[in-house]
Amino acid sequence: MVSKDEHSSKGYTSRAHAAPLTEEKQQALDGSGSFYKSAGVFLSEQPLKARGIAQTKRSGSGSGAGDHLVERAARTHQQNNSMHNINALVDMRLPIVPQLSSLSGTQYRKWVHSPVMTSSSSSSTSSSSNKNIKQQLPKFFTSALLESITQTPWYVVPALWTPIALVTLGSSVSALATNFGVLGPPIAIVSLILGVAVWWVAEYIIHRFAFHVDVSSQLAIKTHFLLHGCHHKFPMDTRRLVFPPLPAAPVVYAFFTAYRAVARVTAAPNAVADACFAGSLLGYVAYDCLHFLVHSRRHGGGSSTATTRNNIASPVSWAHRWLASVRRSHMAHHFHSHDHNFGISNGYVDRVFG
Repeated sequence: MVSKDEHSSKGYTSRAHAAPLTEEKQQALDGSGSFYKSAGVFLSEQPLKARGIAQTKRSGSGSGAGDHLVERAARTHQQNNSMHNINALVDMRLPIVPQLSSLSGTQYRKWVHSPVMTSSSSSSTSSSSNKNIKQQLPKFFTSALLESITQTPWYVVPALWTPIALVTLGSSVSALATNFGVLGPPIAIVSLILGVAVWWVAEYIIHRFAFHVDVSSQLAIKTHFLLHGCHHKFPMDTRRLVFPPLPAAPVVYAFFTAYRAVARVTAAPNAVADACFAGSLLGYVAYDCLHFLVHSRRHGGGSSTATTRNNIASPVSWAHRWLASVRRSHMAHHFHSHDHNFGISNGYVDRVFG
């Protein structure tokens, strides 16, 4: 039974906390997985705690900061009979994308925002268990080629885009130093920072107005699912936590083109535009890596022993607390209200735009 204190955690209250857990549901929470499977949700047999969904203190400063939202969401969905019907609309054992043609816009929105806790987030399973888990992860396409395009290891993002950003920045610094002498490098740094700030705003706008747009046609539903809906349906699928390079390339090029266009209109040097572009590209890389980190790892809030003699938290302790805060905010977006907390790399943008 969920404790009263857990349900009164600050800011988040389960709507179904009064409903008692049946024996079958309790078995699901204990790790049998039979309840989820009976609802048509294809999960592993690993206990919830082993999948990183351990219950945390309501302060959120423990080793699983943000996971109390995941745990509460799992319990709430298990107690909500309507979720059975929603997830039964799509057979998780078959390729998912072709089946989306049968969903209306309303059905799709309900289905995609009923998250399924897949097992790829488990970091404590053995190698033999991992072989079984891989068979139970969602499959999007029948084609192996199309399926592979939807999966991107996190390190591909920094490995591909960081060198491009650094080369562009180096070229910009060189050009600005030639034209403005000693003022060249400072101008490049300011432009770089401006580019990062532009990315923070763009991240919010893209996430809120493009990734969370209501769709109704079959093509729009499938496109939305592949771009972002799949992440809300399977939020802990670590194979699909970063943006694949193929769809990211046009967006990157659009940023470069936009900066050059602004430079032409304002008669600013192209080198300034390039430095801004480099900042936005590095901001994107940081965003995608951070997004992977908050979904694939749990972050504690540090301990009182990790302080300096002056009672100032160490950088490591501060980083853990910051990551825990980011994780709590983003898990609230997934499991509490998907209409809030759109900013990931900078939560202040949400406070500015609401």
